[in-house]
Amino acid sequence: MTEISTGGPAFPTDTAHQSGPNTWHEEGMTLRDYFAAKALPAIYEDACECARVDGWERGWRNGVAAEAYAIADAMLKARMNESYAIEAKLKEKNQ
Repeated sequence: MTEISTGGPAFPTDTAHQSGPNTWHEEGMTLRDYFAAKALPAIYEDACECARVDGWERGWRNGVAAEAYAIADAMLKARMNESYAIEAKLKEKNQ
Protein backbone atom coordinates (compact mmCIF):
# COMPACT_ATOMS: atom_id res chain seq x y z
CA MET A 1 0.00 0.00 0.00
CA THR A 2 1.33 3.44 -0.89
CA GLU A 3 1.70 5.80 2.04
CA ILE A 4 -0.09 9.10 1.53
CA SER A 5 1.87 12.20 2.46
CA THR A 6 -0.16 14.33 4.84
CA GLY A 7 2.04 17.39 4.54
CA GLY A 8 2.44 17.43 8.31
CA PRO A 9 0.30 19.38 10.75
CA ALA A 10 -1.57 22.41 9.43
CA PHE A 11 -1.74 24.34 12.71
CA PRO A 12 0.62 22.77 15.25
CA THR A 13 1.12 24.18 18.72
CA ASP A 14 4.60 24.79 20.05
CA THR A 15 4.99 23.37 23.56
CA ALA A 16 8.49 24.87 23.83
CA HIS A 17 6.86 28.23 24.57
CA GLN A 18 4.16 26.88 26.86
CA SER A 19 4.40 26.04 30.52
CA GLY A 20 2.13 25.37 33.44
CA PRO A 21 -0.59 22.91 34.32
CA ASN A 22 -2.70 23.72 31.25
CA THR A 23 0.05 22.95 28.71
CA TRP A 24 -0.79 20.53 25.90
CA HIS A 25 0.45 19.65 22.48
CA GLU A 26 -2.03 19.34 19.64
CA GLU A 27 -0.91 18.72 16.09
CA GLY A 28 -4.37 19.46 14.77
CA MET A 29 -5.48 18.58 11.27
CA THR A 30 -2.97 17.70 8.63
CA LEU A 31 -2.16 19.96 5.73
CA ARG A 32 -3.81 17.34 3.50
CA ASP A 33 -7.04 17.65 5.51
CA TYR A 34 -6.83 21.44 5.33
CA PHE A 35 -6.35 21.43 1.55
CA ALA A 36 -9.24 18.96 1.14
CA ALA A 37 -11.48 21.16 3.29
CA LYS A 38 -10.60 24.19 1.17
CA ALA A 39 -11.41 22.30 -2.05
CA LEU A 40 -14.65 20.82 -0.72
CA PRO A 41 -17.05 23.77 -1.25
CA ALA A 42 -16.32 24.02 -4.98
CA ILE A 43 -16.60 20.25 -5.42
CA TYR A 44 -19.86 20.16 -3.46
CA GLU A 45 -21.25 23.03 -5.52
CA ASP A 46 -20.35 21.17 -8.70
CA ALA A 47 -22.06 18.01 -7.38
CA CYS A 48 -25.18 20.02 -6.56
CA GLU A 49 -25.21 21.53 -10.03
CA CYS A 50 -24.92 18.08 -11.61
CA ALA A 51 -27.68 16.79 -9.33
CA ARG A 52 -30.01 19.57 -10.49
CA VAL A 53 -29.68 18.21 -14.02
CA ASP A 54 -29.24 14.46 -13.51
CA GLY A 55 -30.52 13.86 -9.96
CA TRP A 56 -28.55 12.59 -7.00
CA GLU A 57 -26.60 9.38 -7.51
CA ARG A 58 -26.19 6.80 -4.79
CA GLY A 59 -22.88 7.27 -2.96
CA TRP A 60 -22.38 10.85 -4.18
CA ARG A 61 -20.95 11.90 -0.81
CA ASN A 62 -18.10 9.40 -1.13
CA GLY A 63 -17.33 10.76 -4.58
CA VAL A 64 -17.27 14.34 -3.32
CA ALA A 65 -14.94 13.43 -0.44
CA ALA A 66 -12.66 11.37 -2.68
CA GLU A 67 -12.41 14.25 -5.16
CA ALA A 68 -11.55 16.71 -2.37
CA TYR A 69 -8.69 14.47 -1.21
CA ALA A 70 -7.52 13.89 -4.79
CA ILE A 71 -7.20 17.66 -5.19
CA ALA A 72 -5.45 17.91 -1.82
CA ASP A 73 -2.97 15.23 -2.91
CA ALA A 74 -2.31 17.14 -6.13
CA MET A 75 -1.74 20.33 -4.14
CA LEU A 76 0.74 18.56 -1.85
CA LYS A 77 2.56 17.14 -4.86
CA ALA A 78 2.73 20.56 -6.53
CA ARG A 79 3.95 22.06 -3.28
CA MET A 80 6.68 19.40 -3.02
CA ASN A 81 7.72 19.91 -6.66
CA GLU A 82 7.89 23.67 -6.10
CA SER A 83 10.06 23.13 -3.01
CA TYR A 84 12.45 20.95 -5.01
CA ALA A 85 12.57 23.51 -7.82
CA ILE A 86 13.39 26.33 -5.40
CA GLU A 87 16.08 24.20 -3.70
CA ALA A 88 17.65 23.38 -7.08
CA LYS A 89 17.70 27.06 -8.10
CA LEU A 90 19.32 28.04 -4.79
CA LYS A 91 22.00 25.34 -5.17
CA GLU A 92 22.66 26.43 -8.76
CA LYS A 93 22.93 30.06 -7.68
CA ASN A 94 25.38 29.24 -4.85
CA GLN A 95 27.72 27.21 -7.07
